[in-house]
Amino acid sequence: MTMRRSIWLLILPLVLAAHPLRAHAQDDDDDGGDEDSADEGGGDEGGDEGGDEDGDDEDGDGDGEEDETTPPPATNVSALGAQVDADQGERTGIYPKMSWPLELIKRPLTAAKGQIEVNADLVMNLSKSLAFKPAGLAPDVFFGATDKVSVGVEHGIGICFVGKENGCAEVYNEFALAVKYAFKQGPFNAAAYGAFQLAGLAGDGDIAFSARVGGIAHLRSGKVGATGAFIVNVPIDPRNDAGGNESFVLPVEGQIQASPQFAIRIILGFNGPFEGLSKAFQVPFGFGVLFALNRKVDIKGEFVWDNALGKGRTGDIRHGVLGANLRF
Repeated sequence: MTMRRSIWLLILPLVLAAHPLRAHAQDDDDDGGDEDSADEGGGDEGGDEGGDEDGDDEDGDGDGEEDETTPPPATNVSALGAQVDADQGERTGIYPKMSWPLELIKRPLTAAKGQIEVNADLVMNLSKSLAFKPAGLAPDVFFGATDKVSVGVEHGIGICFVGKENGCAEVYNEFALAVKYAFKQGPFNAAAYGAFQLAGLAGDGDIAFSARVGGIAHLRSGKVGATGAFIVNVPIDPRNDAGGNESFVLPVEGQIQASPQFAIRIILGFNGPFEGLSKAFQVPFGFGVLFALNRKVDIKGEFVWDNALGKGRTGDIRHGVLGANLRF
């Protein structure tokens, strides 16, 4: 028995000397340190009484340092980016399609890069004794090739669905290929415009060609805006080099932004042929409204007297539009 005790007295110092870290960790555990962190961390860094970055107290006593790797509170990055884009658009007049403005008066003359805009208008003749003769769905579709260049297809009457007896030449009889180039953007916008139109596509006669060239401008200040254009229409007849019958349209529209989503439009214009203008000019007048459901969808309507104040003015010639603007 005495010999066994002597042997243990010799072995025990060797065991303790061979495992100093475990002995030290045991001491720390007795003092309130985290046993697991002491075993895994090793040494003073893993088993400190107050805990360190990797050995914080489970009870959250706050004795240890704050973990610097803890992520900051989450923020709505998408909303922040959209606001930055909107603020930049206020200054430059260029808006990405995800930040397209609700306000009509803030919208550029060209679509955003990569954006498809469809103006789906139901155009109706509302003249006296000729209501809905004709009526058609006339979509204009534009694609933003860049923030400054939009290309697309335009229609005058489009898909005329009320039949020949009600004024339709054919179900589908005309379209125009168009391009707009914005050379000035911001609170004042200006763009060049050109289009090539084909008409009489489904008729028995020859196809009629014409070209349209001109410019468009838009100005806004505060809650009001104004858009004007000057477009020249030039008929093209390959069989007649002399040409002739050139005409122009000068539409002007005032806009009042009553709320971020709702705008009131006041429609004016001055149209006519270059030859004999004084005897044939027309001055349309009307009004319209636009309500933006969101950045991608608007609903709208307008009512116009086609020659309210021009030569031979009359209130009997008029048209209406109901439609929606869709953006993708």
